[in-house]
Parts: sequence; structure tokens; C-alpha cells
Amino acid sequence: MSELPEGWVATTLGDLGRWSSGGTPSRRKPEYYGGDIPWVRTGDLRDNEIHDVEGRISPEGLANSSAKEFPSGTLLVAMYGATIGRTDMLRIPATTNQACAALLPDPVTEDMMPFLWWFFRHKVENFRAVGQGGAQPNISQTVIKASAIDLPPLPEQRRIVAKLDRLSARPAAVRDHLTHTTKLATRAKEAALRAAFEGRLTAKWRGAHPDTETAADLVARTPEPEQGRRGRKATTEIIEGIGGISVNIPATA
Repeated sequence: MSELPEGWVATTLGDLGRWSSGGTPSRRKPEYYGGDIPWVRTGDLRDNEIHDVEGRISPEGLANSSAKEFPSGTLLVAMYGATIGRTDMLRIPATTNQACAALLPDPVTEDMMPFLWWFFRHKVENFRAVGQGGAQPNISQTVIKASAIDLPPLPEQRRIVAKLDRLSARPAAVRDHLTHTTKLATRAKEAALRAAFEGRLTAKWRGAHPDTETAADLVARTPEPEQGRRGRKATTEIIEGIGGISVNIPATA
């Protein structure tokens, strides 16, 4: 193992704060749901901040289950299924189901929380790899708490977080720009298609090439339609179709 930078320490996530998890009220009790208490599930975790969620439980559901209400500033980590290792930071007091591990803020851990949040985003694939193998991929609080972390001093943590935040903002700005550019390109393409099939796209070219064979001349040079099995021409009448599209229909015998 390489030597740690000066001032850093090798430790575990379990040594850096108090961990907990939530619970799911009984589904056989409809009165446990639909209250005013936010209830976070792993599907809500998107490596972002949680200001609101759709899930709600009632005070009865909270009191009669292992669900717990966690304070704003709690870091949530998904332990089950396809979202293993995904994180979110609570910005409201909320409960969670049992598939979410929760690192609670206290005076010390709260200062380290931004650095720890980046650590989880850096190690998400490692947690997913550990969770593979069963019919229902999962990790546990034990796995999370035993995970090793090389911890820098708090001032260095802040500098690292500030740098990572700036670097993270750049791809987001690029994605926004690309989305805007893609929309502009799509609108330009649609406008060009309309102009192309209305003759406007090549109007200047037509003016510069007056001796070009006309479309009527081109059609006149095309072979006659083949006769059908009962002596009918394949296409002899044109009607106006939906959206201004002309449709060829067979003539009657």
C-alpha cells in the first residue's frame, strides 16, 4: 500500500459517524400511508439533494414500524437492487425505507459530509461489485461501515470538495448547452425539410440553372405503368390524401 499523504489517516466509514436505516410500514394498513411525513425509497436516490419526494407515511405508520425520521443534512446510501451505492443528501427531515443506509449529521460528521458524499460517488462501482452475486443484489450497513477510507484533514477536504464541485459543474453546463444546441439543430432540420419539399430550399439554384429539365419532362420520360393481371393499369388516378399527400389508386376495370 502506498504511503498516505502527510496529515491523512486510514480509517473506516463506521468510525466517522453514526449510521442507521429506516423501515417500511405494513402495507396491510392503508392508514399508515398518505400522511404528511416524507418517506424516501432507494428509487428516489439520484446523487442529488432531496427537497421533496412523492412517498408519504402517516404518524401512525412511523410509530408502528422501524421507519425513523432523519434530520436535514443526513447522507443516504442505497443498499439494495439496481441503485446500490447511489446517494442523496436530505435537505428536509424525512423517513426512509430499510433499503437506505443513513449517515446522520453531528457537529463533527456534518463538517466532513461534503467530502464523504464525494467519496461515495467515487466508489459507487466498488459497492455495486460487492453487492453482486445474489438473486437480489444488496449490501449492508456492515459492509458500508467496514469500508476503508483515506481521510485528509478538514481544510484539505474543503479544498478537494471545492475543486470537485467546480469540475462537476462543467459537464453539467456542457450537457445543458448540448441539449439547447440539439433542439436548435432539430428545428433547423425540420425547417430545411419543409423548405426542401416546398421548393424554397433550391429557389436560388433554379434561378441560376434555367435550362434544367423540368419535373414534367422527367415524368414524361418514365416508362408507362405495367398492366395489371386483369388489364388494369397499376396507377391511373390521383386523389388528395391526408395531410396534403397525394395517393395513387387503381382505376376500375
